[in-house]
Amino acid sequence: MYMFTFLPVQEDVGKQLKIMSVDLELGSEASRCAILHWTDGGGDALSPPESLKTIEAMPKEAVDGNIEWDLVKVCAVTDIKPRVSCMDVTIQHDPPVLVNEVYAVKLGITCNEKSTIKNVSLSFGLKEGQESGFEISTHVGLDKPDSDRNTVSRLSDIDIGTIEPSQQCTRNVFLKCLQPGTRTISAKVKYHVDVTVDHQVISCVCFKEETVTLQAVSPFEVSVKMASMKFDMIETLHGDEPFLVMPEIQSVSVWPVVIEKSELGLSAYVKMVDDTFQSQLNEVLLKKGEVAGECICLVAPPVIQNPVALGTYTLYWKRQSTDQSLPFVKTTLTLPLVTVEHIPLFVDLDVPAFGTVRSALPVTYTVYNRTGYVQEIEITMDSSDVFMFSGNKQLHFRILPNSKYKLTYNLFPLIPGSVPLPRLHLNMLRYPGTMDEIVHKMLPSHVFVMPKGTSEQQEGIIV
Repeated sequence: MYMFTFLPVQEDVGKQLKIMSVDLELGSEASRCAILHWTDGGGDALSPPESLKTIEAMPKEAVDGNIEWDLVKVCAVTDIKPRVSCMDVTIQHDPPVLVNEVYAVKLGITCNEKSTIKNVSLSFGLKEGQESGFEISTHVGLDKPDSDRNTVSRLSDIDIGTIEPSQQCTRNVFLKCLQPGTRTISAKVKYHVDVTVDHQVISCVCFKEETVTLQAVSPFEVSVKMASMKFDMIETLHGDEPFLVMPEIQSVSVWPVVIEKSELGLSAYVKMVDDTFQSQLNEVLLKKGEVAGECICLVAPPVIQNPVALGTYTLYWKRQSTDQSLPFVKTTLTLPLVTVEHIPLFVDLDVPAFGTVRSALPVTYTVYNRTGYVQEIEITMDSSDVFMFSGNKQLHFRILPNSKYKLTYNLFPLIPGSVPLPRLHLNMLRYPGTMDEIVHKMLPSHVFVMPKGTSEQQEGIIV
């Protein structure tokens, strides 16, 4: 039996070693010589016929000094594989990933080789062969959590340098997932190491790869409601009439979420009533299931084309962590489209926050004409069992274009508690029967009345 050994070079890794033919020379060229030639190392010539397959399955033993040829299997092709690496790669992180956050990952590399490894390089990022959408929605960065400048899904050939035996080094990498879903992330280390084989030193290139499956989930759910100034839910807006936008943020994250602030970006068709926006969610901490919200007062002028875009709502947030270097990230949401209707009149009621039994409660109704024409108005005030009042019960007047008219009443509550106000009926002679219900929705319906104190009652009796 003849045995052949050789050392492959680095360029041969990943290729195949194949026996093309075998020649056996019997005798010598000087006298008699016979040359036996097999193609592909014997191949089909050594394959047993079908009738012998059952016999081959029976156990056989080699006789001392002789070779049991039936036990020899022909293998004409073999793969040249890279040397198995002696290295540990660990991936430390806190799953799950929250969509749009800067997610910290700590990579640990431990050298278990007996000699120094050189030219160590690291590749980290999205593993190839996944959905195409993940390539765009997954960003990775190195050392600094500044993923807004990095729009790559994979970092390659990060230089680590030289690592001594038993030495451990770490690298911080950061990940940002813009869409929810499950994706596979890989960390692959490549290095050179000198190995002695048969008294020869060869340089081997080794690889070590670790993968981890990450699930990206939404940190919160945001719903936006619109309401009138009476906190009744509405779907249609009235031009030049204030309304409320109420975003609600419900945390669905297993990790507590810190909201730094919120911002409101309004379109050209909407404006703030107070001209400034002050966030009501500064430094708010939300745990899973908790809800935070704010109330914003806006006004929309009449428009020609509907629907109207309100604008955007932006949250600055991050997960609660002891690592203060992680930045706040922003999530921008689009506010809903609304329909703005033009109404010719607007009525505002100026009423105190509360009244007292048998004490005057002054109220003022202001009627605004938002048309370019003079409007004739009829006003009727209903009688009430819980109020006495002084003022015009019926009135007919005119309002100039873009002007206002004030009506003042003195109400005298008769009972304490949350009592209904006398209802004001308004009728436009130009549009009869169209404004009464609209005006009723604009005005408060109740006011709180406090009872008189005992001392005040006694003083009133003495007087």
